[in-house]
Amino acid sequence: MSSTGGASGPSGIAAPPPPWLASRSLPILVIPLGTPLFRVHQTGHGPIFFGPPINPLTGTRQPPTNRFDSLTGAFGVLYAGAQFEGAFAETLLRNPRRRLVSQRYVAQRAVSELAADSGAKQPVIPIHSSH
Repeated sequence: MSSTGGASGPSGIAAPPPPWLASRSLPILVIPLGTPLFRVHQTGHGPIFFGPPINPLTGTRQPPTNRFDSLTGAFGVLYAGAQFEGAFAETLLRNPRRRLVSQRYVAQRAVSELAADSGAKQPVIPIHSSH
């Protein structure tokens, strides 16, 4: 089966953000203790994984491959959803041009339920559509 993406993932290399984004502030949330979050992730990564991965030889993040990855490697991104369906769609169905997802691609994923705890120091930034 051919793929529309390369080795970097189902949607290929991420496009640069639009120019207007630099002038916008991020809506940062603090989620209540115990709030469940769902994550669909590669089985080779634990459920708490901020990508892109850090190169063990250089200690720097590998180049961005997903749409919200830092272009400079200044931060990592963990995708999670308030509902399982959102996490599933973001991970497996995010490329509207792809009409099929291989069984192998799905089999390389796991689902985990996370919960916010008092030790969570990472900001939560909501990325969602009004549709």
